[in-house]
Amino acid sequence: MEFSDHVYTNTTYDKINPFEFTYKMSSKEIEDFVKLRVSNNDLFSGKRNTSMWAWRAILKHMGLQHKMTYNQASKKWENLKKRYKELKNPPWYESVP
Repeated sequence: MEFSDHVYTNTTYDKINPFEFTYKMSSKEIEDFVKLRVSNNDLFSGKRNTSMWAWRAILKHMGLQHKMTYNQASKKWENLKKRYKELKNPPWYESVP
């Protein structure tokens, strides 16, 4: 049985396969992304599904809801935090001139 005539089966989230498509953010988009995430920290309370809805709201605000999934946004945030920590605190052997 196929339900292809129903609207809910043709949503953007159903069409995006993260293995087939990865959107590359511009520097300005990354800056806005970080600002929005930090300014909306209270939306990420840790309660069930709150981060999903928060990421979707941020992507919608940026106009990226059709280009990225909330999972991709979450992964982007984690990677940015990891990179920031690496640059802020380099290993001792890299900091010696």
